[in-house]
Amino acid sequence: MAGDVVGTDALARAEGLTDGDILLLENIRFDPRETSKDDGERLALAKQLAELVSPGGAFVSDGFGVVHRKQASVYDVATLLPHYAGTLVAAELAVLEQLTSSTKRPYAVVLAGPKCPTSSASSSHWRPKPTAS
Repeated sequence: MAGDVVGTDALARAEGLTDGDILLLENIRFDPRETSKDDGERLALAKQLAELVSPGGAFVSDGFGVVHRKQASVYDVATLLPHYAGTLVAAELAVLEQLTSSTKRPYAVVLAGPKCPTSSASSSHWRPKPTAS
């Protein structure tokens, strides 16, 4: 495990990786740029994260609960590297696809949690769609 997020220890350990190796970094939340409102600060961190990836590497996002966040390790790094959905994200998307395309109507969607009032933009996807009469 690297003793930092993108510092000298992380870089040295990343350079020593061979096929099949995994590098665990210090918690990215310790770097204030991760959640900065400043696009430039987040992008600077994302560039440092991308430097840890060997040529031909990619970014795989497997955290369905965070893919909507505009954070350096979620959003910005994906703008710098080839990026893919991981198996957990793909499974969640498959369920959402089934619910929105092949479920008999009418159906109900229950949105709950402390962030519900701020989730109205994403909830617009669930609003009724016109159907042929």
